[in-house]
Amino acid sequence: MNARRGFTLIEILLVAGIMAILSTGIFLALDRYQFGRNLELDAKALLYAIRDAQQRSITQEVVTSDTPSQWGVRVTRTAAPPSYFELIAQATGRTQTVTTSITRFQLRNGVEFASAIASSTIVFSRIGGIPLAGGTTTVSLYLISNSGERKTITIDAQNVQAKLF
Repeated sequence: MNARRGFTLIEILLVAGIMAILSTGIFLALDRYQFGRNLELDAKALLYAIRDAQQRSITQEVVTSDTPSQWGVRVTRTAAPPSYFELIAQATGRTQTVTTSITRFQLRNGVEFASAIASSTIVFSRIGGIPLAGGTTTVSLYLISNSGERKTITIDAQNVQAKLF
């Protein structure tokens, strides 16, 4: 009897081809998962920055002068990613209002703001922590690769809350 001791070239190529197809599928699935995770993390970071600004306004935290500051978040969409948002403080003097950027957060890879507006600012009143613009403000983030996948943050002046949807 003639015993077979190895694999033929066809069998090895077939197994290598199947492994290549499976690894490509796994890589694409992990890539989509990573972008979705980036969207979730950026939305939470923005939500926490909004809540932090609101809390700092309520406690009247002072930045550099003796004047209590109004705190807020500035959302900026740039022409080329990454866009960013920043925690800001506004101190109003006798003649002018000075805005100071405290911390800047860049959006992660694959995430963008949904607004066509280049920049918008949400500022909270002292003590009450109510958005100065009044009404309801909405900020949306989406995946560049899949604009249907979004996270929306709504700041409601009536309930004085920021919520993530």
